[in-house]
Amino acid sequence: MNALSRRILKILEETPIKPVSEHLLRKQCSDLGIEFENIRNEDIPMLAERLSKILPFFIGNSRAEEVVGKIKKLGG
Repeated sequence: MNALSRRILKILEETPIKPVSEHLLRKQCSDLGIEFENIRNEDIPMLAERLSKILPFFIGNSRAEEVVGKIKKLGG
């Protein structure tokens, strides 16, 4: 797993979804055609957009916005 993948996973693990965070990230990457083990900076916008639609179901809107914001910063 590259550094960016680890950093995104770490952000997700800081939320109540920690037990399923890796599965959730792997699934979203797979659905988007992103290689989970090698997430690239250019993948961040698409991945963040996808997570912004899914995370509110698990952690609520405000926490999801916070998490997605942190992930977006990794790409820029």
